[in-house]
Amino acid sequence: MKKILLFTLSSLMFSCVTVNPSILKPGNNEIPKRLHKLEIGKGETTVIRTESIKSVTVQKDYLTILERELEANVFDDSRKNWGYLEYKIVFNADNPTSKGGKYFIITNLTGWLSFIFGYPVWEIEKTMEVEISIYDKNETKLKKYNIVATSEPKVVTMYNMSTWTPDMRTWTPDRIAGVEVTRDIIEKFKLELENDIDYLNKELEAMGPLGQ
Repeated sequence: MKKILLFTLSSLMFSCVTVNPSILKPGNNEIPKRLHKLEIGKGETTVIRTESIKSVTVQKDYLTILERELEANVFDDSRKNWGYLEYKIVFNADNPTSKGGKYFIITNLTGWLSFIFGYPVWEIEKTMEVEISIYDKNETKLKKYNIVATSEPKVVTMYNMSTWTPDMRTWTPDRIAGVEVTRDIIEKFKLELENDIDYLNKELEAMGPLGQ
C-alpha cells in the first residue's frame, strides 16, 4: 500500500506544472543600437499571422512576449512608428522524443493505469519557424528573417495535457514550449538584426514616419 501511495505521489509531482508570471516578461538583453519604432502587424486585425495556431490564448502569449521584447530591447524611443514589423509563423509542430516513446510503451503495458495516476504518457519538443519582415511606411519590404527554434523536452500527463477547466492546468506543456521557442526566436532575431540596423534606419528615415 505504501509503495502504491509513493508511486501515486511521485507521478502527480511529474504532472504538476509550476509557472511563474515572469515567463512573459522581457529579458535584459538589449541590442547596442536601436531600431526605429515599428507598428507590429501590417494593416491586419491579427498582428501575428499563422495558419497552424488557432488558439487566441496562445497567440496572445506570443504577441505579449514579442511586444514586450521589442519595446524593452529593440525599438528606440520614437513617438511615431516608422514602418511595420510582421511576425508570421510558417511552421509549428510538436514532435515526440525518444523518451516520450518509452513513456507511451509503459503506459500501454500498465493498461493506462499509470496515465490515471499522473505518470508521463508522452514527451514532446516544439519546433517553430517564423518569418519576421520589416517594411517602410509604404509597405515596401526592406528585410526578411527566417528563424527556426526548438524547445526543451516537455512531459505530457493526464493532468497537464489540456485546459479542461478555466482555473486548472491552463499552462499546458505545449503552451510553455511555445513561449520558450518564441523567446529563443526573438533572441536569434535580435542577433541578426544588429548587422542591419544602420541600413534599416536609413531606409525608414528616407520615407519618413507613418502619417507624414
